[in-house]
Order: sequence, then C-alpha cells, then structure tokens
Amino acid sequence: EISGRSLRDLSGQMAEHGPTDSTPGGEALASTATGFRYEAQFVEAPGGGCAATEISLDVESIYEMPRWLEYEKASKKLRAQWDKIYESLWIHERGHGEIARRGANLLYSELTKIPPAADCETLQAEMKEMVKYVGNTIIAPAQRKYDRKQRNEAPSE
Repeated sequence: EISGRSLRDLSGQMAEHGPTDSTPGGEALASTATGFRYEAQFVEAPGGGCAATEISLDVESIYEMPRWLEYEKASKKLRAQWDKIYESLWIHERGHGEIARRGANLLYSELTKIPPAADCETLQAEMKEMVKYVGNTIIAPAQRKYDRKQRNEAPSE
C-alpha cells in the first residue's frame, strides 16, 4: 500500500514500500513470485526399478502490485497518469508469469524424459534435481534477461 498526492510521492512510496526481489539492491515496484509443484505416480518399471508415470506439473504465479490508497480522491489527471504506470507494471509482471509458464512446459518435458531408476527414492531425487536445474539454469536467467531488456527499453523521463 502506498500513499501520495503526486507522481513524485507515489514513486518514492513505491521505492520505499515496494516488494523486494533478488536483484542488486532488491528494490522493485511490483513483483511476480512463481512456484512449481509436480506430482507423479511411481511404479515398478519393466525389467525392475522404479518409473514415474502420470506426471503432472502446476505453476502458480503470485503478482504483488502497488495499491494506491488515495486513488479515488485524486484528480482525474493524476489517476490517468497512475493508470498508465500501473498498466505498464502489470504488463511487465504478466511477462514474468509467461516466462514461468514456458519454463514449466520445458520442465514438464524434461521430467517425462527421466528414465527409470534403480529405486523410487533415487528417481524422486533425480526429479527434484531436474526441477532445480531447469529453475536455476533456464527460468531464472530468462527472468533476469527479461528485466534487463525491459530496463534498457524503458522510455527515459
């Protein structure tokens, strides 16, 4: 929640009270937190060992957006300016959600390719490692690249 009677006030409030993220300095005007949850049935594989079947993967994105407390009391002009800023933030955050969804599709594909293992404990560990690997080496770098690209393309004021 932020307060202010001018764009300068609102900008300062967003910087001061906005969500923190993993970028240097940790400041953000809005944020998207994404989580992946997978489930699988583990069965005895033909020839022995353990195989994963009926794999499902859910991705959840939680968006944290600024909420301006005095919006209804503000002038029409200031509300219009705020609406433009908010829309830009929302479009940007939805982009992070889309990257997460594309990453989830890739992750699902990789999970289905894991061959049977000697036992189910080993197979579960391999699946957890795949989740970490795709998250850390593909999805997280794509999110950072998106932020860098967006910052470089942002109109200067």
